[in-house]
Amino acid sequence: MPRYLFGGFRLDTRDLVLLKDDSLVPLTPKALETLLVLIKGTGETVSKERLFEEVWPDQAVSEAVLSQNVYTLRTALREAGGEDGLIATVPRRGYRFTGSVKIEQTNFGKLEESLSVAILPFQALPPTEENLALGLVIADLLVAHLGGLGISAVHPTSGRPASLKGLARRSKVDGLVTGWVQRSGEQLRVSCQWLEPETGAPRWAEKFEGSLPEIFALQDRLCDAVAEQLAPKIEPRPPSGLSSTNPQTYRSFIRGRYLWSQRTSSALREAVTHFQEATESDPTYAPGWAGLADALVLLPFYSGDAPQSAFTQAEAAAQRALQLDGGLSQAHTSLAYSKFLFRWNWRQAEEGFRTALELNPSDANAHHWYGFMLAALGRDQEAISHAQQAVDRDPLALAINADLGFVLYFAHRSEDALRQFALTLELDEGFSYARFGMSLALERCGRLQEAVEQAEEAARLVPESPTMRSAVGRLMAMTGRTEEAREQLRRLKDQGASSIHRALVLIALGEIKEALRSLQQACVERSSYVVFLNQWPIYDPLRENEEFSRLVASVGLPSRPTAHPKRKDTALT
Repeated sequence: MPRYLFGGFRLDTRDLVLLKDDSLVPLTPKALETLLVLIKGTGETVSKERLFEEVWPDQAVSEAVLSQNVYTLRTALREAGGEDGLIATVPRRGYRFTGSVKIEQTNFGKLEESLSVAILPFQALPPTEENLALGLVIADLLVAHLGGLGISAVHPTSGRPASLKGLARRSKVDGLVTGWVQRSGEQLRVSCQWLEPETGAPRWAEKFEGSLPEIFALQDRLCDAVAEQLAPKIEPRPPSGLSSTNPQTYRSFIRGRYLWSQRTSSALREAVTHFQEATESDPTYAPGWAGLADALVLLPFYSGDAPQSAFTQAEAAAQRALQLDGGLSQAHTSLAYSKFLFRWNWRQAEEGFRTALELNPSDANAHHWYGFMLAALGRDQEAISHAQQAVDRDPLALAINADLGFVLYFAHRSEDALRQFALTLELDEGFSYARFGMSLALERCGRLQEAVEQAEEAARLVPESPTMRSAVGRLMAMTGRTEEAREQLRRLKDQGASSIHRALVLIALGEIKEALRSLQQACVERSSYVVFLNQWPIYDPLRENEEFSRLVASVGLPSRPTAHPKRKDTALT
């Protein structure tokens, strides 16, 4: 792990202590964390937002707390003999570390056991769908294998940062593991390397070769070699069971995993097909059944498909996976998600999410979906905590980043939500789901024209999505473009969209009676969106309506304080 040297000081990141000429400089943990963030961004303006995110990730603190923290840090540096002006204030923006910093590596060669690493999907040559999918699953295998050795491994599943430095900042890790998958006919070559996160300097690299039928043995060798470098004193364990089946099953599985990560209706439908192929070719392959459940529970949300069929099939697939492997956290997570979105059984859903996290505390998807459920129940702080933990464990996953934005939005922290949606779009500006979220947060902040622009761009990116079309229709109604809003309603009907999508536009048009009829039908259909009846500001015009209150009760949502609908949005800054 690196040490940062400046002006006679040494900041040791392993124990997070600051020394001056080998004497300890007394500082609080938060002051030390602030110094580390500033030093990592030496020469750049480190925004207040970034400091809040990295030093107080799960707390709402004021600017006064940050200012006091910086004052404490400046005083300690000056009293220890440091130069004046090491930390400069950039008015209205943040702070800049102005000192000259040298990075000293402390552990080249064999690396220490107490590590946090980011495992990137391995890139592919040629970049065919199958090769890209194989690169994604190799990363999955490494995460599972290293996690079994006690190494904290995060898995950035999608998106690409502007630089390694940007990735290191998002991931908050000690190092990166990545590589290439090269295929020529049946021959495979996998190159793997460990990189120093901020400079990209390689610490270790190795190549592994074999034929496609030998893929499992090749992956086992790769996992063992990486584990030997990162945890040489720990006895190796067998790799995860993800690859323990025949090659045809595995090929179908990795294609399904790759498509599932893309989060579009067309990709999810293809993912379902590939997972079904995997389970047909090997009915005893538990990860295949769990993958099928994962894809099916998302289909109604992204495609507008009827929930009854998708969720019933998803539950059957998850239960089959658990019959084959009761310790598979992924299957517990999918089953819990269905209990939440489809069955409205909050107790069983929470028990399922907690079981998944007991089995695998690093399961980003379990934190992600559990946080979403807590948001629907109005348990804002718990929801934000789990959503943030999901981002910490999978910092480049587009859906996970976007859903942290939605959790903040449901908690009436729209300015914070806007920042999170913007961070998501930095990873992939074409991710329509984040643009949809940004349109909602902008609307809540009173920036209606910008909200319209974001919604229209989201609909342009995925024209088949009824969610994006209803978002456009709502905002047209809110900005006085009534006829255009009604045209969107007609298109939704022609598209066979769910009643919930029509209801959202009708609310904005002020047609409350018709909106309530559509909401009643949406409850009958078990639309995924009705679980947010309590929390979604879109429903605010209906709060005083007795029929709406009965709908909320029918879903089994807890009673909401009467003051909550009028609560103003808050923000960290």
